[in-house]
Amino acid sequence: MSICGICGKSLSEAQYVTVDDIEYKSCPRCSQANGEQHVFYRCPEDFGVTEKRITENNPIGIQSHCQNCRGGKDGPFAGNKTCASLTLGNKWLRIATNALTELRYPSELPVIYKKVEELYDISNFNVNWDANIRDILQKYSSNSVKFLGKIDLFYSDSSSGKVKWGIRSNDSWIPEEVDPLDSTCVEGAKKQIIVNAYERNHIARKLCIKHYGAKCQICGFDFAKVYGKDFEGKIQVHHIRSIASIGNEYEVDPIKDLIPICPNCHLIAHCKQPPYKPEEIRKLLEKANAKQN
Repeated sequence: MSICGICGKSLSEAQYVTVDDIEYKSCPRCSQANGEQHVFYRCPEDFGVTEKRITENNPIGIQSHCQNCRGGKDGPFAGNKTCASLTLGNKWLRIATNALTELRYPSELPVIYKKVEELYDISNFNVNWDANIRDILQKYSSNSVKFLGKIDLFYSDSSSGKVKWGIRSNDSWIPEEVDPLDSTCVEGAKKQIIVNAYERNHIARKLCIKHYGAKCQICGFDFAKVYGKDFEGKIQVHHIRSIASIGNEYEVDPIKDLIPICPNCHLIAHCKQPPYKPEEIRKLLEKANAKQN
């Protein structure tokens, strides 16, 4: 049975999700063709309905597979949303993450709401926007009974007697360095360092690590195996595509565009511009190991 690398559920079983008031359903056939994660389409528009499938759990008779699959075509098809993209596209998840990132410390709900009001024009939100924030914190936290089981992004701490929420981020990242190879180094000059916003995206990083695991995908290094359980989950995430080739509106794919690698391989990757590709670093390792043997 093939399992979705994002939510951990079977690709052959249809999943339902609502994002920004739009209902989506995964197509089992398209999801299995993808092989890595669920593939969603708008529901019921892209599936159709039939009286033959009306049940207590399916009151309008939504079809099992998308219309294109039932027409004999091979998917996935244009306009699909993956499990990862729907998670990244969740407006309330982004807002909650941004607010907690700005706060930097675990905070009570009223403090989080106030920060949201500072960051966004809440006149564009629905009247229950604060409930949406609370709900998203609970659904993406293993400390809550409402946890969806997708990514454990937030944590709650009640040790002070009051419940405070924070971002569960126990891994680290390396800043991308903008340093032209033909530049002249001047003593005392400051080196320009730009932190890559895509690699710092907490949601994308969590999805990437959930899919691949907290182990270097180049050399296989595992912090927990070498240094013990206290270092379990420690890993860095590298953006495979060159930063110069993408813009601010780029929508990162945490499975295709990001990869967990150890600090050593991450350093090697950024030793040239554009960075070494993962397969190039693997070849360097193979060559070095061959010489030692």
